Amino acid sequence: YNFPKSGAHAPEFFNGLLEEAVAAFREALGERKRERVPLRWAETQVNLGGVLATLGERTRDPETLSPARDALAAAWAVFQKAGYRQYDLYMLRRLPELDQLKYDLGGATR
Repeated sequence: YNFPKSGAHAPEFFNGLLEEAVAAFREALGERKRERVPLRWAETQVNLGGVLATLGERTRDPETLSPARDALAAAWAVFQKAGYRQYDLYMLRRLPELDQLKYDLGGATR
């Protein structure tokens, strides 16, 4: 990649990279099926949710935040079922942050 040093095109460039990452994680989910490899699927969902959240925060787009939250919540459910508690604190903080940001941007009602 030819990274822009600064200027007006830098935000669009980095948002484009995030969109490429979203596409890659969604493609990976086609291979990592929840029924077959639930923990790998959940890890990929966390990555997808994180990238979508970052993209939604950067673009101030509430419609990007919903799938971010959904991906994180779905992954957390799998981790909880498997007894993996290392995501609990992150999810307990991050999910309400996404809800609040979406609300602040006019994308949801409380």
